Amino acid sequence: MSSFVLKIFAIIFMFIDHVGYVFFPEQSLFRIIGRLAFPIFAFQIGIGFKHTKNKEKHILLLLLFAILSQIPFWLMTNIHVTSSMLNVLFAFVFALTIIYCNDNIKSYFIKIPLSIILILLTFYIKVDYGVLGILLTVFLYYFAHNKFIAFIILASFTFLHYVINNSILQLYCLISLLFIWLFNGKKGPNTKWLFYIFYPAHMLILFVGYKLFP
Repeated sequence: MSSFVLKIFAIIFMFIDHVGYVFFPEQSLFRIIGRLAFPIFAFQIGIGFKHTKNKEKHILLLLLFAILSQIPFWLMTNIHVTSSMLNVLFAFVFALTIIYCNDNIKSYFIKIPLSIILILLTFYIKVDYGVLGILLTVFLYYFAHNKFIAFIILASFTFLHYVINNSILQLYCLISLLFIWLFNGKKGPNTKWLFYIFYPAHMLILFVGYKLFP
């Protein structure tokens, strides 16, 4: 399964999740399917970062789309509850920044405290999936190639998410490993802008659709 196919699956899962959130909040099936999206995206973000030549530009581009996606994210998520949370792209920005520091700063006396500071910031700056999502992205970047370790990482993520948020739905994200393990290392068609454009666009469309057909 190529990176392109994985990305398409993740987009479909995310869209189903958000359709359920907006139009069918009482139907858990939509949210269960949606739990598969984040780990696949977290894995894909790492794959893309490993193969990009200009990592600084990559992070800045992701930050730009995180900022552009924030208003659509607020419009959609505030349909049912009031929230000031930042969208998931900010979580990926934090994760890639931690990875960048770890890979490019040689001194442990600098990179370890810096990584800790970046992680601690997420406790004060609320982002979607929070510090657990950031750490999951970082750990998958380094260990996704090992099936056993990847399972332990994702199992730990789901368990901690359940303990913190008291939501059993997140346990279903373990199924996403079946898709991640089928990754064949190939890129597939070039879809550099697909997720960046689809992410804010679909949230804006769902918000407008809800206002037109509540």
